[in-house]
Amino acid sequence: MADKQTQNERSVRTTNAISTADQFVDVVAVFCAIVIVQAAINTTESVGVLGTGSPVRLAIILAALFFLPGYALTTVLFPRAPKVRETNRTWFAPINGHGLPDRPQSAERLVLSFGLSLVLIPLAGLGLSALSLGYSVETVGNATTVLIIAPLLLGTIRRLQTPEESRYIVSFSSALQRPHGRVVGESQTDTAVNLILLFGVLTAVSVLTLAVTAPLSGATYTDFSIVTQNQNGELVTSGYPSEFVVGEHQPLTFIVDNNEGQAAEYEVVILLERVDDSGAVVERFELDRFSRTVEDGQWVEEHQVSPTATGENLRLTYVLYKGDAPVEPDLSSAYRSAYIWIDVSES
Repeated sequence: MADKQTQNERSVRTTNAISTADQFVDVVAVFCAIVIVQAAINTTESVGVLGTGSPVRLAIILAALFFLPGYALTTVLFPRAPKVRETNRTWFAPINGHGLPDRPQSAERLVLSFGLSLVLIPLAGLGLSALSLGYSVETVGNATTVLIIAPLLLGTIRRLQTPEESRYIVSFSSALQRPHGRVVGESQTDTAVNLILLFGVLTAVSVLTLAVTAPLSGATYTDFSIVTQNQNGELVTSGYPSEFVVGEHQPLTFIVDNNEGQAAEYEVVILLERVDDSGAVVERFELDRFSRTVEDGQWVEEHQVSPTATGENLRLTYVLYKGDAPVEPDLSSAYRSAYIWIDVSES
């Protein structure tokens, strides 16, 4: 009798442990996905499952952009499970008047995840722009990771603070159950709203997918940027020197990223320009020239800049040409260009 009671207690403890684990299985899955996303973003290999040209890598990055940030936010907004039966509601019940607006079902959370992600990703872009971090796979990927981890941690805390019997638990079967019934509402208006919202989400995801994949399907281009080295030895598009002394040298680096699909000849000319209030150049000094034939890949050129004129708000301009640069290069004739503003003093 005692053995049977002990066995029942063990069974109850096991059931409770499984129940607790089930309540956070989605959070654990998202954290695991973040690890995979970071591996895909930071890979430098051109072959393999996560290689730079792999469709698997592209699918992982698209999932990170279009789904994970929004899902992480739903864990903050909706820590509770829905009260009403899922089979009696449509996907967009909170929008068209059915049930509780603060407790969406599993299927609704999936759709909301896409919609919220489409709102969050532009905010990440604005943040990168405000911080002058530039746009690259790494910076966008890391910003997206922050957008996922921050709300996910907060959502976990909110779910822990919710009574156990009311916590949201992932139900894959109910999320995919009776899709027709979830789209078709109790009236023609409900059905129309559901179909319009579904169409909007699918259209937005399709357009963004095409925008992301377009450069991978034959587009040719050249990227050009001025970079500096930060304290960790990384090359970044921020922290540029702004104070120079005439005749003294300061290090800078420019990067030519050849994505033309073939070798190309480039020439870079560094100019020091004095401009008036209207932006017109009133004086121009050529400081240096660099040329190289670049295979499909990057040309990273570390160099020293030594201004030959003094003044405030001088424009240090880099102009890139395919082939030979003209005798008098300027922004209007350049294939690509970049510049920073500097002050140059006598000493």
